[in-house]
Amino acid sequence: MTCIMPNHWDLLDNCDSHFTATARRVGRGEGAGTGEWTPAIDIFESSDEVVIIADVAGVAPDKIAVSAEKGVLTIGGERPGNDREEMAAANAIRIERKTGAFKRAFRLSDALDLDGISARCEHGVLEIRLPKRAELQPRSIPVTH
Repeated sequence: MTCIMPNHWDLLDNCDSHFTATARRVGRGEGAGTGEWTPAIDIFESSDEVVIIADVAGVAPDKIAVSAEKGVLTIGGERPGNDREEMAAANAIRIERKTGAFKRAFRLSDALDLDGISARCEHGVLEIRLPKRAELQPRSIPVTH
């Protein structure tokens, strides 16, 4: 008699991928996503600007939209994907890369100069620079005698 055992490793991989994806979304404070994937974001602040860095590998720079309106910065785009049916016909063994549309929004401080925002994308990394308004930046006042 032949006994066919289920592949427990595939079952564990499947469970792990669901838990990991959920934990990642919850850890970033996200609810239900607007697309199938969400780029990872880092935000840094210095005395004269705020810098947002987003991992957008596989997204062409001309397919990324960055806008600032009514105190909200919005980043959106779409990572093209392979046709799932085509990949299945090609005997795909594993499909993990997330594709589709994404959209992220950030509330902006009144201290930022919205007219001075710049964005550039190089090697799959989007960098957005938001300068602080000059009148709100600390400045040194010379003392004369």
